[in-house]
Amino acid sequence: MIVTPYGNVDHYMSENGKKKSIDENEDSSVRQSGKSLDPTVQKHIGKQLRELYDGVLDEPIPDRFKVLLDRLEESQELKKKN
Repeated sequence: MIVTPYGNVDHYMSENGKKKSIDENEDSSVRQSGKSLDPTVQKHIGKQLRELYDGVLDEPIPDRFKVLLDRLEESQELKKKN
């Protein structure tokens, strides 16, 4: 079982729609051996992350970040002139 902020996960759905178990021992041995995750698991994680963070892309940039970005741009323009 893997603990996430949104609950515990002990399975994932394979591409053919079948429920597959997550074996923690297998997961840790994968990390220790340097092997990558199964492509189906990678795809599932990617899909979940996109669903979680897609809304962030639609949020406006905070004013304080705009100010910092403007300052950075001005600084770079000054460097180019000198």
